[in-house]
Amino acid sequence: MFYNIHRYPFRKDVTYSLIIPTSSIGKLSVGYLRKLKKRHPNVRLFALVTDSMHADSPHMVYVRQKLLSDVWDAVLTYDKCDAKEYGFHWFGYCYYSFHGVGRGSQKSDLYYVGYDKGNRREKVESVYGYLKDRGVKCRFDVVGHRTKHDMEESRIKYRNRKISYWQVLECVQGANCILEVLQEGQEAQSIRYFEAVVYNKKLLTTNRHLSELPFYDGRYMKYFEKPEDIDPAWVKEEEKIDYGYRNEFSPLHLIDYIKENF
Repeated sequence: MFYNIHRYPFRKDVTYSLIIPTSSIGKLSVGYLRKLKKRHPNVRLFALVTDSMHADSPHMVYVRQKLLSDVWDAVLTYDKCDAKEYGFHWFGYCYYSFHGVGRGSQKSDLYYVGYDKGNRREKVESVYGYLKDRGVKCRFDVVGHRTKHDMEESRIKYRNRKISYWQVLECVQGANCILEVLQEGQEAQSIRYFEAVVYNKKLLTTNRHLSELPFYDGRYMKYFEKPEDIDPAWVKEEEKIDYGYRNEFSPLHLIDYIKENF
């Protein structure tokens, strides 16, 4: 139904709010959305930006200019810095309530997953090498195409294809600590932060704004600039963690935000 929005039986006596995430905006033209609003003036369009405008996410290439169009009633973003820079609306912190998944078969002290993009390869590989040499059991799922020479130089085994998010969550469940390495230019937290809070995991991150985030706990969340800043013993030490999360990141709060502000 989604790619045939115009076929939906809109009633004239109802105001509709369509929340469209950036992963889908890339597949819809601004012209199509303009025609939809002209035909149905009681339809409001809200763009949901789930990536940093400065991140090197592939689909954002097709989205950035569309977000600057006046076709939107509002552009909502999770990134405070992007909201200030582009005049978007910062809606707070939204991820999900909880996905009930089992632990993966492979336990690890430290888990990292991500695309080989955003000029972070060197840092990811240096963290892997530094901790691996100090007895930390690392599982790194890095997706990216590497040359044969690059593969010989790297200690990380790169994947040609991404793994499903359910697999990612199984690995998160099986990890003691999650590694977050932000892309170059990105100032806001990634999905790894939310996973750490929701599943009560330690977080090791390059996000210099870490202490400003809700649920921040310096005992279980650490910021680092270089591998030498990391304490391997802390990464390996298993502790009972409870951030006190009670569905505060639920998408239901996003709907409440729209009702209250628009």
